[in-house]
Amino acid sequence: MINKPLSIVWDLLFCFAFIVLFSKIFLYLTGFANAGPLAGGAFFWLAALVVGPIAVIWRTVKKQHLKMRIARISLCVFTIVCCVILRLSIPATGAELYCEGFRDGIMPKVDVEAIRTWHKEIPRPLKDEGLSVKFISRSEWPDFIEKLSPARVYCSEEQVTLSWGMGFNDPWGIYIGSQTTYVPETGWDALILPVRPGVYVFFRGE
Repeated sequence: MINKPLSIVWDLLFCFAFIVLFSKIFLYLTGFANAGPLAGGAFFWLAALVVGPIAVIWRTVKKQHLKMRIARISLCVFTIVCCVILRLSIPATGAELYCEGFRDGIMPKVDVEAIRTWHKEIPRPLKDEGLSVKFISRSEWPDFIEKLSPARVYCSEEQVTLSWGMGFNDPWGIYIGSQTTYVPETGWDALILPVRPGVYVFFRGE
């Protein structure tokens, strides 16, 4: 039989592993489904504040000693607080997971060569007045872009950018250029992951 101190440690590790592991898995899956990072964050808070405590409390209901119940639940709460602090202190970890999921989910649907050919056929110059890029209206999107349902599409001489999410800072998306295209620093603290030569996914968060 497991002694009481060891049982408490087990509850602590169980709660910590549940919250950290499953919240990270869900961040990857929300990226894969292109559901937006807010969905992953919502799941973390759900796990931390609801599911985790319920799981540990369920394990304690058969314990006979009130002091032991209080100790186990108190450690559960302490672990949750630590997990929340950890989650908020290393946001890049969640960004990488979301971006990797987004890359793995969206790229099989993207016809890179068709987009490159379309980019060459767009009338020049690729600049709107006062801007360094040209925004492409939804009515001008070809079918192979429209099926991806991006929020915005715009082009420069070097690349096509497809982006998703709300706001004007392009929370996440894809850069598609020539095979020799170099993607410079964006200045927006974006996380950029290479997919293949000239193709990158990026993430800035919402």
